[in-house]
Amino acid sequence: MGERMKEKYDKYWGDVNKMNKLIYVAVVVDPRYKLEFLDFALVEEFGNEIGWKLANDTKMVMKELFDEYKTTCQPKNTQDNNQGKSSNKSSSTSTSRTQSALGERFMTQKLESGEIESKCELDMYLKESVYVTKSDDEFDILKWWKVNSSRFPILSQLARDVLAIPISTVVSESAFSVGGRVLDLYRSSLSPKVVEGLLCAQDWLRSYKRPKTIEEDFNDIEKFEEVFSALTVDINLEGATINLDNDS
Repeated sequence: MGERMKEKYDKYWGDVNKMNKLIYVAVVVDPRYKLEFLDFALVEEFGNEIGWKLANDTKMVMKELFDEYKTTCQPKNTQDNNQGKSSNKSSSTSTSRTQSALGERFMTQKLESGEIESKCELDMYLKESVYVTKSDDEFDILKWWKVNSSRFPILSQLARDVLAIPISTVVSESAFSVGGRVLDLYRSSLSPKVVEGLLCAQDWLRSYKRPKTIEEDFNDIEKFEEVFSALTVDINLEGATINLDNDS
């Protein structure tokens, strides 16, 4: 068993050059680390030669992935902008032309003066400083990308897709194993909805964690004993009344 486990480990994690680069991309899209931490970690873990090679390969993969998302997302954004422009065209044509002309001349002047630089979202994101958090604070990375999606519309979609990839197949394989225990040879007539309900209910019950103290347990037991004793007395009284009626 140990040899088989080692073989599985070497297949996915044994050779760093064969590892999926999306693992490193997930670090880059984390605003707490970005490329700065990736360069530092790879050099510290694998040395200068291998570390810098992996870092450069990750940069190339990140840029290619961003360009791919840019080509797929840009037509949608352009279409939305065109629809918005066509709906407002009939209202004030002359005013919009004047404003657009002034805006274009203003941006051209800024670019020529060097006050602003024409950069893509990826360059802007990587140039910003890392997001600093305290060690005891819980950081919701998907919420961060949702809040900053207006600043990085393309990069936010890339980050959501990359971060949604499971790191291993253990979760999916475990789900199928649990399903096999629920739907066995003796319970093969359950409908798919019932099986799904059983699996979801079992998962929710296992994930529910409510801290309780010993004092709370004792209080619950005392309340239960009081209710149970009162219920027993009521039943005995009703039984005695019934017996008297029968005797009469």
